[in-house]
Amino acid sequence: MQPPAEDLEDRALIWSSMQEFWMDIDPAVTFNLLMLPAPEWAGFEIEWLKKQVLLKSRFGKTLPYKWLRPVSAYWWRKLRAGIVQHRRSNM
Repeated sequence: MQPPAEDLEDRALIWSSMQEFWMDIDPAVTFNLLMLPAPEWAGFEIEWLKKQVLLKSRFGKTLPYKWLRPVSAYWWRKLRAGIVQHRRSNM
């Protein structure tokens, strides 16, 4: 797997369609969770989102909270096969 900065085109499609599922973007948009009253979730403009994700990326670093690692690993196993399949079908 490549770092986000080297894989923007492929990741942007996924980030755009999975914003609601909190993939790589959670550190980039955490501020949105803290806003009260809660704003409407309508997604983010993709160019802005790319910049935020690269700015906040923790690629290659361990998760900050040990209790998150099993959860992250579970979802990664589920998502990985789909991502690989999507990339192969679009080559």
